[in-house]
Amino acid sequence: MEAGETAVVTFSVTNNIPDRPVDARLQLDLPSTGVSIAGVEGDSVESRSSTNFVTVSGGEQKSLRVRMRFNEPGEYQISAQSAYYYGNKSNVQQKAIKPISVSVTSSSSVDGTPGFSAVGTLLALCFSAYATARKCRN
Repeated sequence: MEAGETAVVTFSVTNNIPDRPVDARLQLDLPSTGVSIAGVEGDSVESRSSTNFVTVSGGEQKSLRVRMRFNEPGEYQISAQSAYYYGNKSNVQQKAIKPISVSVTSSSSVDGTPGFSAVGTLLALCFSAYATARKCRN
């Protein structure tokens, strides 16, 4: 992968509670430099490393396509958590999402001027998170 390019990560939220909406977001564990969220298809960016909360109606699924920009060469281990809640934002729960590995390297172009080439290897490109919960019984 070339430095400066974006990779797409899909975040899917499935609400298994038929009568209550769930609010969920993706929080990426990104290094302080070199990688950031460039955009979100299906919602919007809250910060350089998280999406805004999206609401998923009971019994439905919603997917967000998150574009991550890799601006600097290097080896990146990107992990994430889904954060979700039903009704009361003070009861946010989190679920870890399997990490991906991304290798981004730079090289010189053919004419000798600095440039980038797609030498990097993207080992995994898709997170899949399912925010699920069980109804509380009194």
